[in-house]
Amino acid sequence: DLDFVGDKSNTYTGLTTVQGSTVLGLARTGGATAIAGDLLVQGVSSVAFLQSEQIADNSTVTIRSQGFDLTNPTTGQQVHLPGMVFLNGGLTETVGTLLGDGTIVLGSSTLRTGAGDFSGTISDAGVPGVAADGRIVKYGPGVFTLSGANSYAGGTTVEGGTLRVAHDGALGTGGLTLAGGTTLDYDTTRVAQIANAITLTGTATLNVDAGSVRQSGAIGERGGSQGLVKTGAGTLELTAANGFSGGTDLRAGLIDMQTTGALGTGDVRVAAGAGLRVGGGTTTLADLKVANAGVVDVSRTGATAIGSLDGAGDVRLGGATLTLGGLNRNDAISGAIQDGGAAGGTGGAIVKTGTGTLVLSGANTHTGATAIDAGTLKAGAAYTLSAASAHAVATGATLDLAGLSQRVASLSNGGTVSVLGATPGTDLTVTGAYVGNGGTLRLGTALGTSASVSDRLVLDGAAASASGRTTVQVTNLGGLGALTTGNGIEIVAARNGATTTAQTTRSAFALAGGHVDAGAYAYTLHAADASGAGESWYLRSTTPAVTTPTTPVTTPTTPVTTPTMPVT
Repeated sequence: DLDFVGDKSNTYTGLTTVQGSTVLGLARTGGATAIAGDLLVQGVSSVAFLQSEQIADNSTVTIRSQGFDLTNPTTGQQVHLPGMVFLNGGLTETVGTLLGDGTIVLGSSTLRTGAGDFSGTISDAGVPGVAADGRIVKYGPGVFTLSGANSYAGGTTVEGGTLRVAHDGALGTGGLTLAGGTTLDYDTTRVAQIANAITLTGTATLNVDAGSVRQSGAIGERGGSQGLVKTGAGTLELTAANGFSGGTDLRAGLIDMQTTGALGTGDVRVAAGAGLRVGGGTTTLADLKVANAGVVDVSRTGATAIGSLDGAGDVRLGGATLTLGGLNRNDAISGAIQDGGAAGGTGGAIVKTGTGTLVLSGANTHTGATAIDAGTLKAGAAYTLSAASAHAVATGATLDLAGLSQRVASLSNGGTVSVLGATPGTDLTVTGAYVGNGGTLRLGTALGTSASVSDRLVLDGAAASASGRTTVQVTNLGGLGALTTGNGIEIVAARNGATTTAQTTRSAFALAGGHVDAGAYAYTLHAADASGAGESWYLRSTTPAVTTPTTPVTTPTTPVTTPTMPVT
């Protein structure tokens, strides 16, 4: 065995050969060079790097042995690889910290490194008689950066820590495998696109600190359902239909989906301040949770379906249609649903499907239609429904105001529209056409005198009208019943030129059962006021008719026996 020690450099430039069972220790200090020429390691021999910077940068190292020890047993030591290193014969060589800008030819070997920054090139061709399928393995908790135009084909595996890519071709031509807890860090100052496929063997992180990067290689999984975490303030563009199923945790920055299926099939979580931009035509997502100040932007799509959308984040529709509720869950959106977004546009529409209940409580302003095709769309705050949206309730579906006043552009009612809350006094105002398609309107009223408080359907403006046929169900909320006078209790109010058929067919509304009772009083529905004028509709009560006792039809007969005569 031989150790090169001391602080003086070796100056010979010929070939240094290590063979047999020899161990060559490289331990020059103070910046001194141990190998000034080329180095050949073969047989069962080995070379141990005991200090950093041991080989000249223009040297060529050829390794035909498993004994090239680059693990740096001394704390803090680094290995700076020289001009060219050949790894022959399917070897596995381990480097603690790999630095340099030379050339590494892997052949069929595996190079393992724990940390460092290598800006040279790594290939696996050029070794005669050796298959070109070399690979790189990143191990341990450190950070390793690849910034060269590499061409090795055997793939890259990250077993621990962080792999930073700083060149579009940094990962060669093979795939990238990320173990659970590891990170792929895109240096967007030097990389624009990574085309390598990624395989997740656990939940791993993709980090983009700033700028934008495109991940065009597909992301899949192995060994079960695996998830993806996005960190950093930058934008990650996903252009492939990805096959992971463990869900996406968007903790910061933006994910830009540029194709259907870009987020796989799992659930998606968007953290506060983060954003999800959906694109690629018609897109379907399963379960999406959006935190306060998070944003979901579907403006670039023709249509997007989200099985379950829940949270306090905002939704940007542009001119697209967003279908919600396919997973039949009960969800709540407290953020704002509005037009605009990355693609701009207006006329964004909402379609509620599924058997669950979707509660809206944000300041919604979208200008496209709101269609309740199934289940229940429920108000969680006053005036949360978009006043610019035409609302339509299908047969079997429900629009529930839950006692919170709302204003809508128009309303088609083929199902149930419930204004009813715990106390009366809620208004549903329609500024356009209200069309009853055989639906039901539920109102709450304190049945008493004409001054009683009631929920109301309000038609407001010359463009407002009521037509079709609607059954009105009135629920008594604490009224004891009383005789109404004058017009009665207003339940359909026509304002500012609105019409309701009250002066024509009087067919727009009918009271369920023909009457509703409170105490001894029966209330019925009447079109127009007491004088027959106007377009509003009222409940008026009557008292039960007074019954006069009747005279017996026959006169009692005279007894045929005296009271004292015994009865036999």
